[in-house]
Amino acid sequence: ESEKKGIQLLNTQIEAAVRSLDILSKYPFLYNRAVMGSGKTYSVADLLSKKTPKNILFITVKNALDCEIYNEPCKIAGIKTIELYKSKNSKNSTPGIINYEKLTGTKTLGELSHGLLTRTQEKITTVNELNGKEKIKIVTKYFATERLKNLAAEGLAVVFDEAHKFKSDKTQRYDAIKVIIDTVLEAAKNQRDGNNQDVKKNNSYVIFLSGTPGNKENTPAFARLIGIIESETLFSNSFGKLNFNIPGKSGLKEMYDYCAKMDNGKYKNEADEIWALVEFRNTVTKDFVLDVFFQFYCDIFMNAISVSMPEPEIAVPLDCKNGMYML
Repeated sequence: ESEKKGIQLLNTQIEAAVRSLDILSKYPFLYNRAVMGSGKTYSVADLLSKKTPKNILFITVKNALDCEIYNEPCKIAGIKTIELYKSKNSKNSTPGIINYEKLTGTKTLGELSHGLLTRTQEKITTVNELNGKEKIKIVTKYFATERLKNLAAEGLAVVFDEAHKFKSDKTQRYDAIKVIIDTVLEAAKNQRDGNNQDVKKNNSYVIFLSGTPGNKENTPAFARLIGIIESETLFSNSFGKLNFNIPGKSGLKEMYDYCAKMDNGKYKNEADEIWALVEFRNTVTKDFVLDVFFQFYCDIFMNAISVSMPEPEIAVPLDCKNGMYML
């Protein structure tokens, strides 16, 4: 064993590894939803060593700059992350493993220390229609730096750990992550549509890791995060008339359209069956539409872009108390 190079996957992980490569040949995103302890980090490091982008970045909830849970798998797999700046004027750098707090730069304006995003704030004044009082709101926005755009153009894989924590699209974390993802996916589209085979081989993509089941209420926000829907609401039901075709209010129809086209129409019949639940109704409730959206999300979308692995063997009775195993 000591003479072998790289990560040696267990038999229980090989199937997921093969499927991961297949998914990334079709889509610029992958969701690994294996339970805790099954080896997600090592399997992803192995995947990155096989589908080698020029640049690699890990984003995590942990203080990972000195966290061996990421450094060790990368070292064994023989992959190297990008270098992040300690400050925009510093020549020193740190490995491309960053936590979400550092990513958003909650107290910094301008280019953030890692060199990937620029953070701005502006005051917006609104007037209450009832009492005429003015209210000032501070709006924070993020923009991709030229460095991030160049990294993505060269080929950039971004791994988001604990992806179930993207709970709300009303947070600065969500906004910063969306800029990262939008930049990577735009580069991926250009790479996949082009004729340069070297670029196609080293194209950009994003990987999400989480063994925690997602919350149904948060699935539309995640769908917007990766650009498969754009509408802020799933439908319009004004004046007693149901409408799924109003710009900005047609998230459910956008989800149906996307799912129906996945894998060259492989899921079209299944998507039609789900869409029939709402197509001929005159009125619906928000909860019902969300249920239908969630069915698209689970039965088709996640089924097409996610992998899992068997849960680890329970070594001692104490492990049974672990909430993840119970779940």
